[in-house]
Amino acid sequence: MNPSKLIVGAIVLLVFLAGLYGFLYLYSLSKIELRDVRLNSISDVSLDGFTISGALVLYNGGLITVEVENITYDVVLEASNQSLASGAIVGGKIPRSATTEFLFSNRVRWRPTAQLAFDIIESKNTYATIEGEVYVADLYLTELRIPFKERIDLGDYVKQFVQEIAGKIIDWVKDLLGL
Repeated sequence: MNPSKLIVGAIVLLVFLAGLYGFLYLYSLSKIELRDVRLNSISDVSLDGFTISGALVLYNGGLITVEVENITYDVVLEASNQSLASGAIVGGKIPRSATTEFLFSNRVRWRPTAQLAFDIIESKNTYATIEGEVYVADLYLTELRIPFKERIDLGDYVKQFVQEIAGKIIDWVKDLLGL
């Protein structure tokens, strides 16, 4: 067999395989779905704020593994549209026909003032939203972003915060009065 025909055949095969992979990757990008935004816990409630932890669950319905570059998010108080926290989650790979959880954790501060907690209770609107975008690796051909938004209720956690403050104030008054 002629060596030049063999080289040309190998090059054609490589170009075909690269094109096929590119097509499969773009197809897989179109099959990425946000399946769930989960609030796993709100912990460490204090005068300073609280820590919110959760997960974003993404599904890859495509034929090959896809890589998420990163995920950005904001926690926004519904009543005032005030941003309580924001962050970014490091990306990772989502295998074909599988789901992957991307965990997040962020400290939400009551600042600028603790009055925020009381305003939430007074308005009886204890909802916040976690919203953001998932940035998917895209071979530099197009920018793929998947927006998400999930409503969460902070009511029980705000009540816990107020009870903690009330307990500290009562202890302070008892110490002040010598009781």
